[in-house]
Amino acid sequence: ITVIFSAFVPIGQAAFMVGASVLILRGGVVARWIGWFGFAVSVLLFAGSLWRVSGDPEGLLGPPPQGLIPFVIWTVVIAATMIRSSTPAASA
Repeated sequence: ITVIFSAFVPIGQAAFMVGASVLILRGGVVARWIGWFGFAVSVLLFAGSLWRVSGDPEGLLGPPPQGLIPFVIWTVVIAATMIRSSTPAASA
């Protein structure tokens, strides 16, 4: 189960980040640099998962929990950016 988690979950995270990054760059919901940062992190996650599949338990980014750190940072940055840029609701 550890091999499945550490090898295949980052592939799903990378796919999610690629899709979200494309939408960020096309839609302009948040700053464009966040989209480019998402592409970079998704490449790292994908490469790290392939590294683990090849038989190295540590992987490219270190032990499996450390591979989640870039994903969490990206998620927190997007959340903070969206909260800061939200407009207050108009009162009726």
